[in-house]
Amino acid sequence: NFTSPYVAGDVVAVYCSSGYTSSGTGTLICSASGWDASATCTQKDSNQCSSIRVTSGSVTCTDSARAATTTYTDGVSCKITCDSDHITVGDTNAIVCGSTGTWNQTDYPSCAALQVPDKRTVSVTMTFATSYCSSASESSKMEAALSVTLEDVQKISCLVNDKCEIEDFTCAKSSDSAFSLSFKLSQTADMTDITILTESAAAIEAALEDLTFSISTSKKKRAIISLRSATFTFAPTAVTPAEQVSTCASNTYLKDNLCVECPEGYYLNSGACSACAIGSYNPSTGATSCTTCDSGLTTLAKGSNAVTQCTTTCTVPQVDNVNTTTLPMGSTIEKGAVVMFTCDDGYSMEDTALYTCAPSYDEIKPVCTTDNNNMLWYLIGVCGGILILALFLLVCFCCGIKMRNKEEDDSTESATSRSNYILENKYNADNYSPKTKEAEYANDKV
Repeated sequence: NFTSPYVAGDVVAVYCSSGYTSSGTGTLICSASGWDASATCTQKDSNQCSSIRVTSGSVTCTDSARAATTTYTDGVSCKITCDSDHITVGDTNAIVCGSTGTWNQTDYPSCAALQVPDKRTVSVTMTFATSYCSSASESSKMEAALSVTLEDVQKISCLVNDKCEIEDFTCAKSSDSAFSLSFKLSQTADMTDITILTESAAAIEAALEDLTFSISTSKKKRAIISLRSATFTFAPTAVTPAEQVSTCASNTYLKDNLCVECPEGYYLNSGACSACAIGSYNPSTGATSCTTCDSGLTTLAKGSNAVTQCTTTCTVPQVDNVNTTTLPMGSTIEKGAVVMFTCDDGYSMEDTALYTCAPSYDEIKPVCTTDNNNMLWYLIGVCGGILILALFLLVCFCCGIKMRNKEEDDSTESATSRSNYILENKYNADNYSPKTKEAEYANDKV
């Protein structure tokens, strides 16, 4: 929501809906002059996978011919590489774009920050084939001699350069003819450099043949050490450095002597970063758990990192005779996501070509109908029209015949009435007599 009242320094992550791919940067920073970059979401093609955005790293992709590409289409394989001060967590295998426009995995790798440990040490043990360190005084003299030898004589680098110090020194008699001492080199500077202590411990081990501790018995003199001395001289028979030990904060874990802070969308789980399960999210780094979405809401994939990714969902419907879809039929999409359909050759979209996820409304899905059926219905319509016209004309013809017959009947009835009228007039005339006429007829015959 870019209309919210953001202030300088605010950071906004941009996520596109399913079926869309982003261009520009996925993270925007608000400054006094406005946003530092731009980001847009555009509808992707049916064989195009959504863009991959990674923080503190980069994405390198190659096509099926192993040529570098920035287009996420069928057969393209991508690898996430993190910055030098980060490490990849999650599934580190290559991500491959399939022919349906979806990646072969939904929880992409992420980059976790590497932090310096709270403490880093290397323990070193020396054994001697003689008796000493039977008292606190002797132990104290040996500790002083150790410090002078390693720093002033052997020039151990981390001690000379003030990047480490000696701590936890102990010296004890192990038998009548043997004693041992141990100490830790504790790193105090350049904590990102994990080689300082191991290199210094290796240098001490390599100097075994030259390590000779000489301690003056005079209480007035400073304990001294010399490779060759006439005073008490102790030469170790063995120098054994231990593995480097780093101590991390409770919400991080140790990896290659650096502390890993789990990124957003992940949480610390048994000494590693695990992606938040579907239905949960984590918006912060260094988390030890994920937050569950509210009742009725879920996320589309593992590794969600914002509460806005909790949503109601729909399943892209199965539609017959479909050529392409921007997301595969049967896949799960979030509320508001839009999927575009196209029909096979010989078929046409009956109504809408879009399917919109709207769980609160009746589902409206595209329908592909055959062009032959459309022609058939057209012919049926034409024939039906002709039939109706023919019926109309037939009715008109019948009505015409009926009217004509009626007129003829009326004419005949009129003529009969007139004849009857004449005959009646003849019989009613005063000078008309049938007997007279008969006599006249008979005389004529004679």
